[in-house]
Amino acid sequence: ISSNLLKTRGRMTNIFSLGRLSSTMHRLLLVVAVLIPSEAAFLSCPALNLVQGIPKYVSGLNKHPLGSRGRSVFPQSHHQPKLFSADPRHRLKMSMPSESAEQSSLDFQAAQQISNRIDSLRGQQVGWLKQFYNPELRCFNHDCTDSNRVSILSTCQGIFNIFHDFNLWTSDVVDGTSAFPQTTESCISLEKIRQSLADPETVHVLDNSPLGCFRIPFLAMSMMMLKTDAATPKLATSLQMTIQAVASSVGLSLDGNCEWSDFSAEPMSMYLLYWNTKTLTFALQSKDPEGKDYIQPANVGDVMNIRDKAAHTAEDNLCRQLAYHYAGDSAEFDVMQLAYALLLHHETSGARGALICGDQPSVPFNTNLALKALEVLFSQQLGNGLWPQGAPIDRTGESMRGDIGNSFVFTFDLLASLLGTIGISHPEFLRPFLPQLYKSLSWAEDNVVEMALSSYCDVNTGLTGGIVLKGWRSNHLGDGGPVMWCTSQVFLAVSRLGDLVKSLRNSDILKEFGGSFAQPIDPRPWNKLLDSQLEIGGEEASLKEVLELKVLAPLASSGQLDPLDQFSNSASAGPNPKYSLILYGPPGTAKTTICTSIAQKLGWSFLTIDTADFLSAGLQNIASRMTYIFDRLRALERTVILFDEIEEFCLDRQDKSLGMESRMLTTAMLTQLNDLRRQQKCVFLVATNRLRAFDAAVTRPGRFDMILQVGTPGLPDRLKRMQQKMQGMGLAEAMLPRFDTEKEEVAEVKAFEVASSLVTGSFEQHIRFLNFAENEAFVDEVIALVRQRKLSEESFSKLLLRAMETATIQGSVREEYLSGAKLSRS
Repeated sequence: ISSNLLKTRGRMTNIFSLGRLSSTMHRLLLVVAVLIPSEAAFLSCPALNLVQGIPKYVSGLNKHPLGSRGRSVFPQSHHQPKLFSADPRHRLKMSMPSESAEQSSLDFQAAQQISNRIDSLRGQQVGWLKQFYNPELRCFNHDCTDSNRVSILSTCQGIFNIFHDFNLWTSDVVDGTSAFPQTTESCISLEKIRQSLADPETVHVLDNSPLGCFRIPFLAMSMMMLKTDAATPKLATSLQMTIQAVASSVGLSLDGNCEWSDFSAEPMSMYLLYWNTKTLTFALQSKDPEGKDYIQPANVGDVMNIRDKAAHTAEDNLCRQLAYHYAGDSAEFDVMQLAYALLLHHETSGARGALICGDQPSVPFNTNLALKALEVLFSQQLGNGLWPQGAPIDRTGESMRGDIGNSFVFTFDLLASLLGTIGISHPEFLRPFLPQLYKSLSWAEDNVVEMALSSYCDVNTGLTGGIVLKGWRSNHLGDGGPVMWCTSQVFLAVSRLGDLVKSLRNSDILKEFGGSFAQPIDPRPWNKLLDSQLEIGGEEASLKEVLELKVLAPLASSGQLDPLDQFSNSASAGPNPKYSLILYGPPGTAKTTICTSIAQKLGWSFLTIDTADFLSAGLQNIASRMTYIFDRLRALERTVILFDEIEEFCLDRQDKSLGMESRMLTTAMLTQLNDLRRQQKCVFLVATNRLRAFDAAVTRPGRFDMILQVGTPGLPDRLKRMQQKMQGMGLAEAMLPRFDTEKEEVAEVKAFEVASSLVTGSFEQHIRFLNFAENEAFVDEVIALVRQRKLSEESFSKLLLRAMETATIQGSVREEYLSGAKLSRS
């Protein structure tokens, strides 16, 4: 059929002239679209302005195998393409962010100034939002004039802020379910908010009115964030209504039978479809405090089917809005529909990271489409940093609700969602649009609304000596005072903008110094490390156990702690992590490998700074270079930093042979390291072979959290390593002839028992001084003797003698190794 459709230009014109197209015709158009090699051929159709079929044309780009083989029957024109290249494989192709990142690196000082502006606003968050909290109603008020009514939306927005910026709220919020050492009268109780939201008498929101439909996904999301019991009627009903709303909007019946809806039918705006689908996604991933699923297992299949159809709806709408824009159809193009179609595409495509229940998205994340959508989105931004109003959030309620602000998307509501999704999973996508984002920040700084509470005003003078409410008010509202949900959305967007700037700045710093970016947590390198023994306070300890207990476990638990737990006693129950360490020991003891393994087990970035970095600007500029480097290191977050062999900048200032410059460098380095330690945002380790060469101020208590000797592998780990190698070579059950002195006869003995006996007997005097690499070579030679059935005490002794002759740890190195055994401190 598709071949017949391509035979004549006239037939193609007729196809696009159809007012409404069946699902079968849409599928045919997808095939037709990928067979057309250029935009020029496509634009030769005079009925283009009808826009019918363009979404399918765009959505088929870059992913249909026919695109590279099809030939058009249309004559080529000289029209210069705006959107598509001549090669179908390159339609909508844009430069990937990674290709241009070096050209658009953030100016460090400018980024620092932006961060300072953001931090200045974030510092007001707790004080300004608490003004709207009503302890009697156990919720947030809409504004200062609405003190007797619970505002569901304002309360939900407040919860979003508290959970995102929980570090700001730890002194002002308690979970309310356990004893807390401070008084809770001035604190916001999350337990009381949970009870208020779950109370059926609080406010009737579970209805089919426009405002009710608007509230439901936010209510369900907030109740799940607060770990409300899955059996709570209000939550269960909210989730059921959310499922029904999404299913109805995407044209899918609840029995799982898919019926393709009319192409132009869209009963729910993309804004509401995004938030409802996002709520279902959160419900699939979450459990209540007792471990019960929020979505019953019997309903998971239906919900997954609904998400799948929502994914197709998002892609179709995204393509449609792009087509409207490039066709110049301003009547049909809506920037908010485009924005939330992009967000929904991101939400349902698996782009956020881990997939749900092992689900493979039926619509994979289309990078080129997303980049083009972002380009169009930011091209529509107004000069003041806001976006045009767009269509009402709830079209069906437009006549019922009148001109109220939340009928339209507030710019900072959009930005908070954009920065909380694409800004996290693909921060580089937003790098080109930072200037536009800074415009929105300027609007927030310049449009703070103030209102003095009337009960605190002097009616004669008009002056107030009481509370002045501060916040923001949507530009879609009329004149008035600050509004809670507007203020909350501005704070959330600004805070997430700060996260984006930090993420991009982290990326630039890591690239500049050749660091490695954070990867998913991988404990395997750490598990493969051979452990060593050390002495702390006169007691023997395991190096890996100390690092696990003092560094890895506390940091891992703090990163995995649920935001709700941050406000309970359990948040401070564990030990505080150690952030600064000195690892000392002879060469070849895997100090660098330990550091990289720590980063991999935490899932953090890794960066090495060595002497060459400080000398890169020349000897005469070491001091300024040191300042340059540490300014950037202090800006890093969630990074393991290794200072490798920097003894020359920490030399003992009591040494009379040192010049004034060396003494000043040591003083400067101590100051910089101390400032970095106080940040407690990164783990940094100094690796050295010569601890005694350091200035006394470096090793004194309080300068570094821990000083640990990294020795050679212990005997148990050496034997385990040898056994693993023998098993890998099929020698686990190998036998060797050995003379039995009691029976005075030769008997067959397991080769590993023979080898382990020989290694154990020589460990203290010799083998313990073989570092990791030397031990690997030695074990390989022992196994070679096993394979040849020639391993004996004599052959082992000759082998050991040769190994010790070339060992690193001998002479003065061995003496320093042994004398430094008691210098460890944790």
